[in-house]
Amino acid sequence: MRVSRWIFSERLNPAMAAVGVAAATLRAFPPVPQDETWRAQENKASEAITEMLAAVRQLRDLSAEQVFRQLYSGGGDERSNDHARPEREPAEASGA
Repeated sequence: MRVSRWIFSERLNPAMAAVGVAAATLRAFPPVPQDETWRAQENKASEAITEMLAAVRQLRDLSAEQVFRQLYSGGGDERSNDHARPEREPAEASGA
C-alpha cells in the first residue's frame, strides 16, 4: 500500500472509520438538481475563487520577476554594473 493511502487508512488512524461512515451516509442522499439556487451560488463562488487564485499566481510571478531583475540587473545602482576598477591618474599610480 502506498504511504499516501496508508496514512489515511483505518489501520493507522482509527478515527478515519468515521470518514467511511460519513461517506456512506452522504451517498444515501439524492443528488442536488442542477437548477438549485445553492448550486448556482456554489458555482459563482468557485469561479470567483478560481479567478482570485489566478490573480494571486500572476502577482507572485510578476513579483518574482521583479526581484530577479533587481538582483541581477543592478536595480539602477551605477556601481553594480561597473566591475572595472576606476582609471587612475598617472601621478597617483606612481605614488608621487
